[in-house]
Order: sequence, then C-alpha cells, then structure tokens
Amino acid sequence: MIAEKQLPEPYTMSYEYKLPSMGDGVTGKIINILVKPGDTVDKEQIVVVVGTDKVDAEMPVDAAGVVEEVLVKVGDEVGDGHLILRLKTSEAAQTNPTSAPAPAPVQAATPALAPAPPASAIHEFRLPDMGDGVTGKVISILVNPGDKVEKDQIVLVVGTDKVDAEMPVDTAGTVQEVLVKVGDEVGGGAPVLRLQTSGTPTAPAPPPTTNNQQPTTDHRQPTTHSRRPTTDNRQPTTLKPGLPSTPHAP
Repeated sequence: MIAEKQLPEPYTMSYEYKLPSMGDGVTGKIINILVKPGDTVDKEQIVVVVGTDKVDAEMPVDAAGVVEEVLVKVGDEVGDGHLILRLKTSEAAQTNPTSAPAPAPVQAATPALAPAPPASAIHEFRLPDMGDGVTGKVISILVNPGDKVEKDQIVLVVGTDKVDAEMPVDTAGTVQEVLVKVGDEVGGGAPVLRLQTSGTPTAPAPPPTTNNQQPTTDHRQPTTHSRRPTTDNRQPTTLKPGLPSTPHAP
C-alpha cells in the first residue's frame, strides 16, 4: 500500500512585517492597531494606523498569514523599518515576499520662487501742466533724498496766483535727488525729482490734484488796509450878512 503524501500546513514560516518608508526621515506614532494575535490577514490588508505631523497613514501588510505577535502598542514612535508584526506565512510568501506599496509621502508644498527683481532705472519726474501758461512758486517740498515714494504720492506744493496745488509723483521709487528748492519759479514740464525705479514704464502723469480732489486753496486772507479818514475838527466860521469877518490872530 502506497503511503498517502502529506500536504504541508498552509502557514509554516515565520515572517516579520516592517513599516515601509513614509518619506525621507518621516516618523509618527501608532494611533490604532487593527489586528491581534491569531487573526488571519490578507496581503495589503490595513493592520496599523500611524499619525504623523501632517497625515494619519494606514499601513498595509505586505504578506498574507496569521498574526503571531504584535510588536508595537498604541503611542509608540515608529519610523521606516520599525518591526510591527510577526506572522506565520506560507513558504511561497516567505520565498518571494512582495513589499507593500508605501503610502504616498506627504510632500511639503514647494514655495514658489520669487520673480527676479526688475532692473532698476532712473526716472525724472517733471511737473505736470497746471493750465495754459500757468506757473507758480515751490512753497513746500515733502520728500528728501533716500525717501521711498508711492505712485500718486504728494511730493511738493506749488503756489500759483489762485491756488496752492499739491503735486503727485507719477511713479513709485526712491528719491535720488530733489531738483528744486522752496521759492523756485516752476511751470509745466519743469524737472522736480530724480527717482530710482524698478524699471517699469511709467504711466502719464495725472493732473496736479489726484482722485478728483479739489486743489488746495490758499486760505491766506489778503491784508486789508483800513485807513480811517482824517476828520478836521476845526469848526467852520459862519459869516453873518452885514458884519465884517474877524480875522484870525496869527
């Protein structure tokens, strides 16, 4: 009688499941264990959950078998290659273990590269037209060399016969040189400032008063000369008819 061939037990080999990489140097804590000794697990079954600074990663086992021992506990700090489970597996699984797909590492957002600053340029701000042939005197200069100015910022005040006009600069930049001084007579097109700008083309200069602001009027009251009339307190001499006038003593 031929002896019947004895089949091997389905799970006879011991296999240790190690944590796959969660990213370069990434570690985390065990926050949930989903199996216990004696449980049968399938390949790629989730067995533990690891919490990192950014995500809670579900970890799939890389071989089928029976859980022999759980080698971690909730709260343990774990990383790439840390022992998690000991399994009883089949010989085929042990001979050719297939690594479980590692969870997609959480990529830190790559900060956008700041655009290269545009080349600097020198811009000469000229006084905009204040009216046909209108000129005035610089009565106030509101910036100094080295000051940073924004587009449409008031940089000087020009007094004309009728108003004191606030003059806005036509581009942003850094004041390199002030080309006028208080008391200078200026008109449309007169160079006022030299600025270092970012090199962006400048828009045409706005009118002297920006954002529909009314020009600043000169509230200086003209000096009124109140000359009192001189009153002659000398009483006129009344002449009576028929009588000679008395001459005044010298």
